[in-house]
Amino acid sequence: MLQSCGINIRYSVPYTPEQNGAAERENRTIVEAARSILHHKGLPLKLWAEAVNTAVYVLNRTGPTREKEKTPIELWSASSFNVRYLRVFGTKCFAHVPKQRRQKSDPKSVEGFFVGYCGEKDGYRVWLKKQNKIILSRDVIFENEASYSVKAQNGKSCSVVNEPSVDHGSEIELIRSSDVPDSDVCQEIGEASCDAIDSKESSDEQERNLRDRSMLKKPARYDNCVLLAEHAEPDTYKEAIASKESSEWIAAMKEEMDSLEANNTWELVNLPQDRKAIG
Repeated sequence: MLQSCGINIRYSVPYTPEQNGAAERENRTIVEAARSILHHKGLPLKLWAEAVNTAVYVLNRTGPTREKEKTPIELWSASSFNVRYLRVFGTKCFAHVPKQRRQKSDPKSVEGFFVGYCGEKDGYRVWLKKQNKIILSRDVIFENEASYSVKAQNGKSCSVVNEPSVDHGSEIELIRSSDVPDSDVCQEIGEASCDAIDSKESSDEQERNLRDRSMLKKPARYDNCVLLAEHAEPDTYKEAIASKESSEWIAAMKEEMDSLEANNTWELVNLPQDRKAIG
């Protein structure tokens, strides 16, 4: 069977994993990825198998290959994969409970944590912490994946929440001027200061005489803005070609395109499957 699939069997000496370096390095990549996603969400180590399966699932769909812009799953199955289906391992979620498995007054969803995918099926694996079991569900609602949880010093899981900053500076007691007798103020700052304050308050209360604003003239520099507004630039290619300055617009566009091509700022590629061209 192996020969029919083009697979050649090559054995290594017992207890010498260095002779199979490619497989050992791939195993290390998978184990490190599983360890990272477990500790990132603070999940228990008993979910290591789910973490390994998820790491392999993601690496097969995002890992590099010898062919550019091709993932291992695309080379193997000759079909594209939608990365929008991927989710963050350990994210809190709510799985739908089918009506066949609940009573009329029971909740329609159950709280859990996302721990993997259903292989070739369109669905997710959800770990129910209270029941300590894993269920398969297609209809799952995920919470905000920006929030995450870590392990506290006592070993329990706690959520990290961005609390609003509060200024805990020294408190200042506000005293209204009406609460302080005028005599006490005059004794502190002197009679001369009191007279100055009274004269200032009386001057502020006087109304200012304003000129009639209809007699005001706008600055002459505003005329330049009107001249510029009359010669507005075209918004589209058709307007530029139909204008009197079409030859200048064509020359400017050609100069810009030559500059982009000379600097190698773009690369001609095939349109990906299930995608629409922009423009």
